[in-house]
Amino acid sequence: MSFFRGAAVYTLSNVASAAVPFLLLPALTRAMGPEEYGQVAMFATLVTIASAVVGLSVHGSASVRFFDREMKDFSVYVSSCMVVMLASLAGAALLLLGILAIAPELAGVPLPWALGALGVAAASFVLQMRLVIWLVQKCALQYAGLQVSYAVLNAGLTVGMVLTLQGGAAGRMGAQALAMALAALIAIASLARSRMLAGRISFAYMSEAARFGAPLVPHLLGTMVLVTFDRFVIKDKLGLADTGIYMVAVQIALAIALVGDAINKAFVPWLYEQLAQARPEFPRWIVQRTWLCFFAIGVLAMLAMLAVEPLVLLVVGEKYLAATAVLPWLIAGQAFGTAYFLVANYIFYSRRTHYLAFASLTAGGCNAVLTLLLVPRLGMVGAGISFCCAQALLFALVWWCSNRVYPMPWLFWRQTCKGPAA
Repeated sequence: MSFFRGAAVYTLSNVASAAVPFLLLPALTRAMGPEEYGQVAMFATLVTIASAVVGLSVHGSASVRFFDREMKDFSVYVSSCMVVMLASLAGAALLLLGILAIAPELAGVPLPWALGALGVAAASFVLQMRLVIWLVQKCALQYAGLQVSYAVLNAGLTVGMVLTLQGGAAGRMGAQALAMALAALIAIASLARSRMLAGRISFAYMSEAARFGAPLVPHLLGTMVLVTFDRFVIKDKLGLADTGIYMVAVQIALAIALVGDAINKAFVPWLYEQLAQARPEFPRWIVQRTWLCFFAIGVLAMLAMLAVEPLVLLVVGEKYLAATAVLPWLIAGQAFGTAYFLVANYIFYSRRTHYLAFASLTAGGCNAVLTLLLVPRLGMVGAGISFCCAQALLFALVWWCSNRVYPMPWLFWRQTCKGPAA
């Protein structure tokens, strides 16, 4: 499948899968008050944090290893990655129990749901492993089919458990957990059927995958601080109701990342293939198009900012109108986050992921400090400003690090590409 056709399929898949929960947002915000929605938001936050630890993101190493022409037993590598996930899941469960024994109110949800967040993260890892292999195989239709199926399943269970059975926050969290578990079972069956799972593992592959993923844990935890710390501060300083309103704004702002994420998913396998073949015409060509993408992202963000108030009124109603104050800052932050992916792929390809740890921990620390300073003074708007500044810093740092590990002619009108760094 061509790059542009693949990008179109991934865009439609992203839009469809994201549209389902987005279309449910008006119903959920009307069925649940801000405080209940705040509890749902804290559960989602725990899932996001758990996903940084469970599996160590080693499915990313599988996407790189797929293009290693010397590897003859890729299925053993995939199975070894699954064992790494199970080991990290056990460690994460012990860590969570220890933290909640000291600070039981920190999670914002009851203990069973906090542990359930770990289960959702584990199931999500399995789903991502299936998706990333389809991604590098350029199987866009299969990728889209499973992604959209999960979204529809999640929506259907949510309608049944929240709107029909009136299960409230517990119904929404249960629907998400059940949908992810079912999607993971489908992913495992698909991997087994395509002979991507072996009956044995390799400790050498487990070690290699862990070496790839371990440096990513500080990076992902830094990213988690960047995107979730504000929610804990708002919950502590302003309460669950304001947390719910803030998370509605976050959900709306996420729409800005859909098109960029789809383009990146089509771009990654093509990029890795070109880097492996070392085509001399590649660097200048892709840099020129990347600058065009930066411009398009900026235009899209500006247009979204102009439509903030009518969008909030249309989607969630007057009860959440306070979200309009923080939404422009969140949209700008998401725009920087979308641009980040366009420059981070070179670091993943080079496997020098410790650079990402440096960038994300620095940006995450910046976000934490600004959030603690600004939320007491400006409320939710302070959290939005902090997020935007930290995302801009992350983008700038990763761009700089990316050019160190794999120099590209970003100022192509002034310089030539020197090739990958030694």
